[in-house]
Amino acid sequence: MRWSTRQKIKFIETRLYWERAISPLVLKYILRNIREGNAVYIEFVNRDENIDFDKKIAGLQAEFTDLLKAEESSKKELLSVFKGLGYEIKL
Repeated sequence: MRWSTRQKIKFIETRLYWERAISPLVLKYILRNIREGNAVYIEFVNRDENIDFDKKIAGLQAEFTDLLKAEESSKKELLSVFKGLGYEIKL
């Protein structure tokens, strides 16, 4: 079965938009060019190849350590405030 241009456009619209594979602006560009009969070529750039994953994970580890420490401190302060008001929260 050969698909008509309209069927191809509908398929691309539905598939790519709902899977959020590309932004709506890029989708509009692609669909406009298909409707006009132009060839569409979008260069794929693989930015994952140049990522130092060990460095990224170490950075995330440090961020989460700080975040969890701040959360623990905040929790202690909140429990202290409620206890001071006479409404102690027991965990």
